[in-house]
Amino acid sequence: MKYNCQILNVTKAVVQIVPETDIEKSLLNQMDKDNPDQHTLGYHYGKALELKNRYAVLLAIDSFETFPTKAIISYDVAKGI
Repeated sequence: MKYNCQILNVTKAVVQIVPETDIEKSLLNQMDKDNPDQHTLGYHYGKALELKNRYAVLLAIDSFETFPTKAIISYDVAKGI
């Protein structure tokens, strides 16, 4: 998968998941909008965010602009002690 991540502010971002193979496309096409696989989606949205800022942690997928490939997410940045 490829990922695009646009930071909106200190707690929100727009993330797009771009499948590169037929298997990845199939995985996303099998998602049920009414009952999405939160573990799989959370993994990919979290990974996209981590690539933008390795200290960022996904808190929630707030809303989908295009299910399941583009969403507005909430995140937090881990701060040192």
